Amino acid sequence: MHVGLQQASKTIIPLLSADLHKGSCGRIGILGGNNIYSGAPYFAAISALRVGADLVTIFCYDGAKESLKSYSPDIMVYPCLDVLTPSDELKFSVQKNHSLVVGPGLGRNHQKHPKSTITSIINTAIAFNQDLVFDADGIDFYIKELEKFSKTSNITLTPNIVEFGRLYEAAFGRSPAVVDLETVAELSQKLSCCILCKGHEDMIAYQGSYKVVNSTQGCYRRCGGQGDLLSGTVGLLTYWAKKASLSEPLEYPYSFVAAYLASSTVKRTSHLTFEKFGRSMLASDMVRHIAEAFDDVTSEQSQ
Repeated sequence: MHVGLQQASKTIIPLLSADLHKGSCGRIGILGGNNIYSGAPYFAAISALRVGADLVTIFCYDGAKESLKSYSPDIMVYPCLDVLTPSDELKFSVQKNHSLVVGPGLGRNHQKHPKSTITSIINTAIAFNQDLVFDADGIDFYIKELEKFSKTSNITLTPNIVEFGRLYEAAFGRSPAVVDLETVAELSQKLSCCILCKGHEDMIAYQGSYKVVNSTQGCYRRCGGQGDLLSGTVGLLTYWAKKASLSEPLEYPYSFVAAYLASSTVKRTSHLTFEKFGRSMLASDMVRHIAEAFDDVTSEQSQ
């Protein structure tokens, strides 16, 4: 399966040509960012841009806007999550995106913040057939709306082992006896989605029918922000894979191919970064190596 996935991954990368316009290679939305967590949405956004997205917008709380705007002029920042009633302008901004990453820096205490705007943004993305990626705090939001989201097929979940356990318990009413590829596949079937369970070896499954362990070499350093880099990469590559599949059918489901390529890219990124920085490696150091890692992974897959 690895060889087939590698070949499929190669076919989803859009060719750069004079016919493209701004946005052709991806308009990605990131839902998250508050006065405490501003780094997470930044990492998700910058990873999508460094892999090749044209435009990224972060929909955040007002408390994160100044920090986020100071990190990079390449990222659009839309402070909107504090309002009770979403504006038509906000809905239009969401509609323009190709996919939505929910969760980086979102926070879990929605009792203190209006939930209606978060829900409206997600509902708008679903209504316009955008793919959704739920990560970090977004997974807790997903669990609270489990019945609704389990009926939406174009969703990718990117939990770590602990988050996977919470998802499994919410779906089955019991904790998993073990977290392995079979349980990941079982949950992906139950929730009708794609799951990328993060770990030393990432386990990826799509609706119970497709499953693979990605053993691409990464590193043992577990600094914060690596999962955010992954979620942004998944958000972009899912759009690329969907677009490619509309032109020519892929051997595997497009979200499964995207998750595999994203996993390989971020693992390769961590490996390259750790080789240079060792124990002092930070997620901000990884940003410098994303493009190189993506080129490495896709070059290897083209051979």
